[in-house]
This record gives sequence, structure tokens and C-alpha cells, in this order.
Amino acid sequence: FACALDQIGLLEMQPLVESTGGLCVLADTFSQSVFKESFKRVFARFEDDAPPCDAGHLTMGFAATLEVLCSREFKVSGAIGPCSSMRKAG
Repeated sequence: FACALDQIGLLEMQPLVESTGGLCVLADTFSQSVFKESFKRVFARFEDDAPPCDAGHLTMGFAATLEVLCSREFKVSGAIGPCSSMRKAG
């Protein structure tokens, strides 16, 4: 069991979680209520009576735009998750 942040390296990972907007839950088992409730909140959905563009979708901050600017020598060859090109060149 982990009783302190430094025993499992979570303290060292804190800047990563903070800079990426991530979420970290420290629990002894997956059956603990703190884990279960946090998991439910992460995957909460908008109600069906929400505006049509939100109804039924996750309440997390999706639909973001990420623009990658790199030199001509580099080419973005893939990403994790659904993405589409902004059709920018140059």
C-alpha cells in the first residue's frame, strides 16, 4: 500500500500531471470509493436536454484545436486520438 506520495514516485510526476491538465488519483485499490467516484466524474456526460451540440457527449474539454508548428525538416506523422489536418502549409 502507498501511504505517502514519495513512496510510489507520484511526487516526481506531479509537474507532468499539472502541465498537461491531467488527473491523478491515489488509492489503495480500484474498489475504493475515491477511485470509483473520480472515475465516474471523468467520464460524466451532458444531460440529454443540453444543447444539441453537447447532448450525450462527455463533459471533459474535448473539441480543442492543437496547432503544431515545426521546421521544414520535420513532418508530423501521427497522433493519438481523432485528428484532422488544418490544411496549412508553409
